[in-house]
Amino acid sequence: MNILIAYASPHGSTAEVATFIGRVLNAYEVTVTVRHVDSVASIEGYDAFILGSAIHSSMWLPSLSRFMFRFEETLAEKSTFLFLTCLITLEEGGAERAAREFIWQEAIDKLQIPNDNIKAFAGKINWAIISGDEHWIIKGTYKGQKITEITTGDYRNWQAIAKWSHDVADALQLSVRVSDEAAPQIDVVQKIKYETITKEGVAQLAWAENPGEVGAI
Repeated sequence: MNILIAYASPHGSTAEVATFIGRVLNAYEVTVTVRHVDSVASIEGYDAFILGSAIHSSMWLPSLSRFMFRFEETLAEKSTFLFLTCLITLEEGGAERAAREFIWQEAIDKLQIPNDNIKAFAGKINWAIISGDEHWIIKGTYKGQKITEITTGDYRNWQAIAKWSHDVADALQLSVRVSDEAAPQIDVVQKIKYETITKEGVAQLAWAENPGEVGAI
């Protein structure tokens, strides 16, 4: 199976989440491609899609919408999943609210993305490097109650992202990669499948720092 993970990420944090999901899925018998939505010229040859975007002004980024418009016929015919990164997930019930409200329902319906295939995660914020206009837009359009309490920091929960990645693999009925030397026993398969959810496993796939990226949102 070939999977495309296509993301919209203005500052790099969501791009890292997309890359991380790809690294988790490499535990399976699948070929994964991770690309920015604007760099995707064709989606021919892919069997499933994972789309991701940061949330600005209570909606995914316009570049993701453009991607959806370009490839809507193919996306509607294939299994498609959507993840969002936004600050409101730091509030009680925020992740569920984001997955329910910070989407364009008409597009979701057109692409036939089930609600169960949509997930929201916390992201990363660095107020010091965000421009003045963007700073005011973020705070002015925030739909929660605790924006003044959200300080600069990396709030991404890699273990939660890893678990969702495995859930996607289960939904796609992917087989875990097992080396020729290892007997495909259930304990071996389960170890490979869930090792990334442990703190130690996640540390091997995520970033202690954010090298090469601005890493704001």
